[in-house]
Amino acid sequence: MASDAGVKGGMIADIMLLTRWQKSENFAVMFELPVMRPILFILAFDMLQFEPQLNFEFSKKIGDNSKLILSPGVGLSLHYTRLYVGYGE
Repeated sequence: MASDAGVKGGMIADIMLLTRWQKSENFAVMFELPVMRPILFILAFDMLQFEPQLNFEFSKKIGDNSKLILSPGVGLSLHYTRLYVGYGE
């Protein structure tokens, strides 16, 4: 869900399936799979928008009750529609 195109600011929402593999005490790998956005784009625009993401989480204890967590990620933005019209057509 999102605000209309051209609106400055506004809300956006998504539902994600998150899978986490704890590889060690200080390292985890996470995979995020969008669920709601692909369904909404198919219904609203006859277009598949799919943006999975892979995150690598590193943590380090920095005190008795605190942890520093760093989680860089990489993702793909995949789009498909059968209604595509190329430039100049």
